[in-house]
Amino acid sequence: MSATAENIVQQIRNLPPAELREVWEQLSQLVAEKILPQVSPPTRPAPGDVDAAVRALYGKYEGRGLMKTLMDERARERLRERAQDEARLARKPAPSHA
Repeated sequence: MSATAENIVQQIRNLPPAELREVWEQLSQLVAEKILPQVSPPTRPAPGDVDAAVRALYGKYEGRGLMKTLMDERARERLRERAQDEARLARKPAPSHA
């Protein structure tokens, strides 16, 4: 940040609350006018893409599909936990018997 900008920020910090609120409102308006129009709006997916995604999820989580998905995820979690435990044990020094 430039020295001028730092000076302005310091002056803003020292303002009484009522003036600080005014400065905030003016800065917000300035940002909205100068910066926001330059930001491109997010692109929306095509309606067909959304419908296809919803249909795919509906089938995946319908009836027994939900239970299978949950059980598969839990199995993956157990494998990750086991691998973490084994890695932790491998790093732990063996107890020495003197």
